[in-house]
Amino acid sequence: MNTLWSRVDARFSAVLLGGLLAGTVLLSAPAAAQPPLPAGEYVFDVVQKPPFKALWRKMAASGPKLRWVTEASGPTSPTRLVRIDGQDYLAESFCQPHNCPNTFFFVINRQAAYGYHVDMNNDHVKTRFYGRPPQAVKQFLQQEYQQSFSRQ
Repeated sequence: MNTLWSRVDARFSAVLLGGLLAGTVLLSAPAAAQPPLPAGEYVFDVVQKPPFKALWRKMAASGPKLRWVTEASGPTSPTRLVRIDGQDYLAESFCQPHNCPNTFFFVINRQAAYGYHVDMNNDHVKTRFYGRPPQAVKQFLQQEYQQSFSRQ
């Protein structure tokens, strides 16, 4: 009987140890690599793809309902890759069609989208953030506006 329990105990120990080792391997395996962000594409194309589409809609819904912002439509340049506080984002700006002093600056990645609306009207500037950006993103978007304004 003593040998029966020792065999059962040895098998149980081997199964338990094997399970623990397999779990360790699964837990320590690297996450699947994400494809690179589609830098160089236009925002109106990027926001039609998952997961960007849902993130853009959520961000756009956090502010006034402006069709040109919701649809990401207006004169723009291709997106570029930027790094903010250790996170990669696509960034660029676009303006309201036929009213380019009304400009929307944005950053987007696979986890979040943030925007900064700058409306210049008769030397009066109104600004608004979309999507509750963290401080580092706010600073980046404001710098983008300042650089854009200084080029005009």
